[in-house]
Amino acid sequence: MCVNDELKELIYRFFFAFSRLEFALKEEGFHHRDRYGSAQPDWKRFINQYQGDYVLCESAIRLLRNPPRKQIINRNGDLSWRDLTFNPNCSELKKISLLIRAVRNNLFHGGKHGERSWDDPDRVRFLLENSLEVMDSIADLGVDIRSHYRNEY
Repeated sequence: MCVNDELKELIYRFFFAFSRLEFALKEEGFHHRDRYGSAQPDWKRFINQYQGDYVLCESAIRLLRNPPRKQIINRNGDLSWRDLTFNPNCSELKKISLLIRAVRNNLFHGGKHGERSWDDPDRVRFLLENSLEVMDSIADLGVDIRSHYRNEY
């Protein structure tokens, strides 16, 4: 995939927004220690607290209809892709948070070849633009979260 300047800017905006969102979660007490003692955002506790307040925005609906795939290691030990699936009792906030985290993981860690959706600049643009709008809607769930998310240093 050829990454032009417009797409590079969108990728930067996505990573900046994603890191700001996780920073905001941690600043507002939604954090936990991982097994190495590092501070991690506590998405589970955030989701549990706000799932009743979350209303899907149009971008969230678009992502749910056309979700990113998840890179996996198949039974043969090869890298592969699979569709994301959700537990039937999964809240909308949990689903959409899993989708934006999949976009982040695929973009940051996943293979950039061999999967049609990541070799297609239009598909990448779709995922990034919609994820950015979703992150804005997630940040708006809490006044202090929104403040940390939108505050620039």
